[in-house]
Amino acid sequence: MVLNSTAGKLAKKFGIKGFSSSHSSGGIDGLQAILYGMTSILDGKQSTVLVGAGDERSGLSDEIDRAMNLQNSSYEIGEGSTFLLLADTKVAEEKGLDPIATIEGFGQAFSGQNDMDQTIKHAVEQCLQNANLSEDEIDFIFYHNNNVTDIDAFLQLKERLGHIPVYTLNHLCGYMESNGSLFHAQVALELLALPKEEQQSMIHAFGWPKNDLRTGLIITTSINGNSMAMAIRK
Repeated sequence: MVLNSTAGKLAKKFGIKGFSSSHSSGGIDGLQAILYGMTSILDGKQSTVLVGAGDERSGLSDEIDRAMNLQNSSYEIGEGSTFLLLADTKVAEEKGLDPIATIEGFGQAFSGQNDMDQTIKHAVEQCLQNANLSEDEIDFIFYHNNNVTDIDAFLQLKERLGHIPVYTLNHLCGYMESNGSLFHAQVALELLALPKEEQQSMIHAFGWPKNDLRTGLIITTSINGNSMAMAIRK
């Protein structure tokens, strides 16, 4: 399937009406899709948007990964797909939907001549300002990275935000270039949605110094030097 036809073909397959579009941005694709969908809702162009991402292993994808030096990552290359439904608050109420969380804000930055740590820092600061949140209000951070171009940045992020748990799922599920950031967002949403006792059990399993999780931050980087951050709240 041609990359830029994915959304259109899925819409035809499942009879989904409305505008469709595909994006590729080298690692931040999932959060970019959420931002694009959310903007369409806020602009009044759509009332609900299905956003998704996917990665499939193939001979061609392996060649591309080698060209991008991703074979040097400590993570295995993974594959998979994730979808989330975004909806306007009023529409969700009218349709009897039960929202898991709200999107509070976004931040995005490009490294250019700066190092990736500073790029991540700018994206996070922009996100917190956009969401009107402080660092102390963030209960946990899920971080999607390739561990090739941003190894030092990950360590610096954990050092700079040492009072907040910073966790990546890539060492468990592998690096999924397109799907990874959306997958981390999905897991963050499910974590927020857990009943209190189950959530506390997960908190203890992670070893996090928290009793209750209400606000999460998802950070992602790309092999192209981009970084995005998204804040969500229960």
